[in-house]
Amino acid sequence: MKFVNNINYYINNNLGVVTMVLFTPKSKNNEKKVVESTSELNNKNILEIISNDSDWKARLFVVEKTHDESILSIIAKGDNDRDVRIAAVKKLTDKSVLKDIAKSDSDWKVRLDAVKKINDKKILVDIAENNSDWKVRRAAVKKINDEEILVDIAKNNTDSKVQCVAVKKIRDENTLINIAKNHHDIDVRMVATGKLNDADVLEYIAKNDSDPGVRLVAIDGITDEDVLTTIAKNDDDWKVRLSLVEYLTDDDVLADIAKSDSDSYIRVSVIDKIIDDDVLAYIARNDHDWVVRFAAVEKLTDENILVDIAENDSDHKVRLAASERIADEDIINNIVNKDKTK
Repeated sequence: MKFVNNINYYINNNLGVVTMVLFTPKSKNNEKKVVESTSELNNKNILEIISNDSDWKARLFVVEKTHDESILSIIAKGDNDRDVRIAAVKKLTDKSVLKDIAKSDSDWKVRLDAVKKINDKKILVDIAENNSDWKVRRAAVKKINDEEILVDIAKNNTDSKVQCVAVKKIRDENTLINIAKNHHDIDVRMVATGKLNDADVLEYIAKNDSDPGVRLVAIDGITDEDVLTTIAKNDDDWKVRLSLVEYLTDDDVLADIAKSDSDSYIRVSVIDKIIDDDVLAYIARNDHDWVVRFAAVEKLTDENILVDIAENDSDHKVRLAASERIADEDIINNIVNKDKTK
């Protein structure tokens, strides 16, 4: 076993000095031998440790105590332990070494830490376009501020996650409009749409984008209730129509949707906002889905209509709901007796 194969260190709290202790199991009584303090570490000892010691903590100790760029470079590029390489990378300042590591290290986390220390635009662009891991490419894009480069990445990079990061950093409204309208990737269009302020463009996207998720993002930026009403009545995706219910305030529009929307869940949701007994009565008597009729009955106050429904609805649950809202006990008893004969 090599002399440095077992290396430990301790902190002498009384003296406040970190001391390296090297020992060999073959020494008499396994006696520890204090060789030198960290202030006396020399390159020969350091190189021996990083070359021969199998204990990663010993090599990490060297990284923590040295500021020698050449030694940090050797460790950052050649150590077999990822955490040791990362520790060395974090102390490195040599841009050429950092570039090599960012491009070629076998572990994406090491490459990521190297990218975080690089500011050269050309290197960052190269990494953003060519690195094998999208998280490293994304980190490179985050450090790029050149609008022209960001636009190129947003339009032409092969990874949508990287493109989205570029779009988030783009400021030009016309560029964002172009991406929001024309980009082939749904996520990229979502990000671009979320940054838009142009009401006409948002309306266009909300009405025309092929993806409901993109349309929903556009809707979030629209305040014109007439536009929202048109979408609420005509969008072919129930989730989009449902999202608009909370924004609608016009009683006629709400009544129309409650009566005619093809999705029963949306009709029930709209009923929550309706207070007109005539509209509620129409729905309670005519909707083909008992759940919708039930929801309308739960809001009805006209006792004559409730009696009619309690006596005549085709569904027992709806009849019961209507009966429970009638105050006159004689009427209720009469309805119950009639119901028993059905």
